[in-house]
Amino acid sequence: MNEENQVYFVDSDQLPPAALERKHRLEQDPSFRTNHMEYMKGMQIIGSDIKEKVLKAMDAYDYDVYTAADVERALSNESCSIEDFKALLSPAAAPYLEQMARKAEEITKNHFGNTVYIFTPLYIANYCQNYCIYCGFNCYNNIRRKKLSFEEIEHEMQVIAKTGMEEILMLTGESRAYSDVHYIGEAVKIAKKYFKKISGLRSIRSMSMSTGICTSVVWTM
Repeated sequence: MNEENQVYFVDSDQLPPAALERKHRLEQDPSFRTNHMEYMKGMQIIGSDIKEKVLKAMDAYDYDVYTAADVERALSNESCSIEDFKALLSPAAAPYLEQMARKAEEITKNHFGNTVYIFTPLYIANYCQNYCIYCGFNCYNNIRRKKLSFEEIEHEMQVIAKTGMEEILMLTGESRAYSDVHYIGEAVKIAKKYFKKISGLRSIRSMSMSTGICTSVVWTM
């Protein structure tokens, strides 16, 4: 392994040899990892050319062709076209960051006014079967694990609701054993007693073991 990259990999003496061997192979051998850009066994295959169109557009994007005039035109338009966005993402837009920020502020105020959107996060379980390198819930991390009981969830939500908060964001790790659909569903039922809006975030196994890229499942009620 490249010594420069060694710092990113953390081993634990509590892992059995077989687990360490698998961990090291996942970190060092890309062919051993699951390709999450491909359909997995049992998944419904949806016929669509969206992915191909997006990848083709990414490959065709040449940010060096855009000029200051393109950026100024994009900022002057009432709404941005795809070409406008490309110009605003190009190096030519670097001197216009202040104008872009003001434009973004103007659009935001037009849509939402001067409101401030506040929510409270509540972690109801930190058990996780995944290995996202950047995440503290990484299943290889030697941390104290906790799953709130329904009584504990209700107590926490009562305390939060008394502060005047009207929205709750519930979070868990990905663990079928500790935070399955039934557990999350019961937690949502409790939350509905105290909050007008309920959102949730649960990490799912869709990542690159080398970079720690991970997607998430989000639900809102």
